Amino acid sequence: GAVSDLVQNDSFQFAATDHGIYRSENKGLTWNQLIIDGLPGYVAEQLSVYENLVLARVRTGHHLDVKWSFYKSANNGDSWEEIITPDSVHFAQFAINEFGIYISDFHHLLFSTDGGEVWNTSSISHLGFFKALDVHENKIYVASGNRFYKSTANDTWNAITVDGLSESISSLHVFGDVMFAHAEGASELYRSGDGGDIWAKVPGLSLSIPETSMVKIGDTFLMPGWGDILRSDDKGVTWESVSQYPWNASKMINIDSLILIGTYGPGIIRTDDLAETFKLSNQGLDAALGQSIAVNENNIWTSSINNGLARQNKLSGLWDTVGLSPKYEIADILIHQDKIFVTYFYTVFRSEDDGETWTHLSQFLFNEVNRLYAFKDDILTGGISSFGSSLLWVSHDSGDSWDVYNFIIEDKVRYPFLFASRNNTIVTSDWDYIYKSPDGGSSWDIISNNELLDTCICYVTDLIVTDELIMALTIGQPFGLRRTFISRDDGASWQYLEDQSEPANFTGFSFATHKDNILLAVGSIPTNGLFVSFDHAVTWQPFMEGLTTKNISEIVFDEEYIYAATNGQGVWRRKIEDLNTTSLSDGPGKSNQISVYPNPSNGNFKLQADDVVESDGLLKITDIHGHILLSEKIQGLASTEFHTPDLIPGIYFVSFQTSSGIYSGKVLIQE
Repeated sequence: GAVSDLVQNDSFQFAATDHGIYRSENKGLTWNQLIIDGLPGYVAEQLSVYENLVLARVRTGHHLDVKWSFYKSANNGDSWEEIITPDSVHFAQFAINEFGIYISDFHHLLFSTDGGEVWNTSSISHLGFFKALDVHENKIYVASGNRFYKSTANDTWNAITVDGLSESISSLHVFGDVMFAHAEGASELYRSGDGGDIWAKVPGLSLSIPETSMVKIGDTFLMPGWGDILRSDDKGVTWESVSQYPWNASKMINIDSLILIGTYGPGIIRTDDLAETFKLSNQGLDAALGQSIAVNENNIWTSSINNGLARQNKLSGLWDTVGLSPKYEIADILIHQDKIFVTYFYTVFRSEDDGETWTHLSQFLFNEVNRLYAFKDDILTGGISSFGSSLLWVSHDSGDSWDVYNFIIEDKVRYPFLFASRNNTIVTSDWDYIYKSPDGGSSWDIISNNELLDTCICYVTDLIVTDELIMALTIGQPFGLRRTFISRDDGASWQYLEDQSEPANFTGFSFATHKDNILLAVGSIPTNGLFVSFDHAVTWQPFMEGLTTKNISEIVFDEEYIYAATNGQGVWRRKIEDLNTTSLSDGPGKSNQISVYPNPSNGNFKLQADDVVESDGLLKITDIHGHILLSEKIQGLASTEFHTPDLIPGIYFVSFQTSSGIYSGKVLIQE
């Protein structure tokens, strides 16, 4: 999640994020979203505050249809009204002080003394090329070229030249007589300690520093660099890197020596020890992490590529960072036998103390390890590599040593890179085939050597195995086309999932199972989102109530909840009991069982629901391949008799779908 700006007044802290504007009244510990009436979806880009007046620049639309708007609130964000700015002003910055509102872009500097009703051209507007606008101790500072101007009264200015600066000033930081100016497009920072009369280039900043913000605590200054936090203990004369936290920071604010840092990654982080340690400050903020996810007894663990690893205590509900530096781009998390494993590019790390300390286990050169699996006592890692070959590695000693996972079929060594298991059954895949072992890896068979998969021109990106079926997510031609295949006969035959289920065009991205229920995150538009099946993937229904994003990357369970990771749009949860009491807003309601008797049957059988169902519904009978053999609307389902002499021996699934729920069962037909 991206936090583009942070500001504060005496009572609140405000955050501008790509999900809207948030407010905190407890130094950033928890956040609440502020609502702008008539603007349901927007990105907040910049904020400014003076006493109870809050000003916001927001962006709506996409790509070529982008619109920027300005809003103000006179009551700390409780209500908002739009400010109409001149059409000639674009991409404006703004600031507020006791004299009014100032806005600037490359060509204009305007001000309003009546809250934005009437705009006046500043006396220095003709200078143009305004790149920075800031407020300090109620004075407005605006930069043009290598000069900046300080307001001493309403539209009255004093010019200050930054000697030695050949580039334009792109940002300003003013702390009384100590001032800093960033040079645009250069790794240069200039400092003045006498109110702007004499300037000197700050030495030792050989790497680019972002043009963001700076805070002061006593004589100590902090500012974000690229990949670290920089600190000066001599009023900004010299700087050193004090932490390797490579979140690209947007803004820092100081709240009584507590520093909040807005980032373009994990949201907001906090430090109360001059950047020695950090914690997340995201409670209630939608800009939370959520790429991959895992849960154990005490914590919820989540990560986002480029943004490190975080955990939330289940009891307190608060997020913090862990001992593993966020410079590691965590791709997957696994909790196995009280140990936590994470993958980083070519490396696996392990923690045995709930994330406090980490052990570097191994480096798999030129083989990205972006997935983690557990099978009995073994740990496996692998995945599809961007460089070099894609392999699967196995450790029999909790990661202390690793071997390439392989097996022999038809006198050829096979090297899979995906893995799934259920009890003692293993299903794996390489670039060519899907393989299955019914005995924990002692023997193997190719289970995808059939016409449908052979003509797919695709490769498998994820696998799931249950007692009833095998599902494979694939990607292939046309470029990027995703399809979900399903087999109910141990891989002897495969079908497209979209050929047998509603809604059509199921192009899955992630699977999860809980007992006999299957959850599928779907990526086809407009029917994407999260779906659940109660009858082994014969029928599906949406499972989206309360979930505001359809971009779901992973689904996991603990004893009480379902957790969904959403590609950086937060971590969401829902009670497991809701799987069997799905509300009408999700789609059809709860799932009940249909009793079939006699069972096994010779083709003549009766259906009896758990509860008497009197409403109309759609009855379906499908075979193990998902082919619909019977589909008809009937009035109610109390005790219904069927005569199906044409059914050949085998297993068949029965479902009855109504507006209030799905009733399902299965029957074995014998001769």
